[in-house]
Amino acid sequence: EFRRVLFRSDELVTSAALDLSVTGHPRVVVAGYARLGPYSALNMMAARVDDTGQLDATFGTGGIAALPFVDDPNDVAQLFQASAAAFAVAVQPDGKVVLGGQAKDSKVYGSGYAYVVTRLTGTGATDPTFSTVKVFAADGGLNDLSYVTGLTVDADGTIVTAFTASPGISAQSYLIRVPAAGGTGDPAVRIYHDNMVSLRTLAPAPGQTRGQLVVGGTDMVLLYPQPSYDWILARYNPDFTA
Repeated sequence: EFRRVLFRSDELVTSAALDLSVTGHPRVVVAGYARLGPYSALNMMAARVDDTGQLDATFGTGGIAALPFVDDPNDVAQLFQASAAAFAVAVQPDGKVVLGGQAKDSKVYGSGYAYVVTRLTGTGATDPTFSTVKVFAADGGLNDLSYVTGLTVDADGTIVTAFTASPGISAQSYLIRVPAAGGTGDPAVRIYHDNMVSLRTLAPAPGQTRGQLVVGGTDMVLLYPQPSYDWILARYNPDFTA
């Protein structure tokens, strides 16, 4: 029997992925954000649930891993300034958890949001072999709003992410491929869809190491008098060409 998992009112789940790294014991990893106390920063959060619906105590603290993205956790000003959230999650075959979302610069008052890609080990700890990606679209100011909307892990271990960047008032969508060890990825490719929320890579063709990418999301087709959207399903080659 799979029971309902109750999270606190200051936690929100935004995405989920299936973890099949343990044979015969499928688990579910969810991602979102959590505030762990009255003076806590808003944390990027991942939680793992076992095949009975219980929080998995071998992951994080009591089944929940929180990433505050605070440079100095003893600095109260940084705790109030910091804010991070996950909007996409994927689980690698080895059980490592890839998270995508957004985070402020905790040291800069009035910081905008950078898009973030990070990875946890199978026990919910920050993966020391992965260099977290945290990039602002423009100058990092208050109007700089970037966030990952979807991600998937390709057959070669690279991470394909969709992100939206709003340097000012215009939102633009991109795809970017991040190396398996994190750090600087390939140049971002602008994709003319308004919101890409679901990404999946297909099995590579014979002799290839990367598969085609299937993207699901929405496109705005009418702005006035009331916004109207169409849903989209598109397929791209590994280099993001149509």
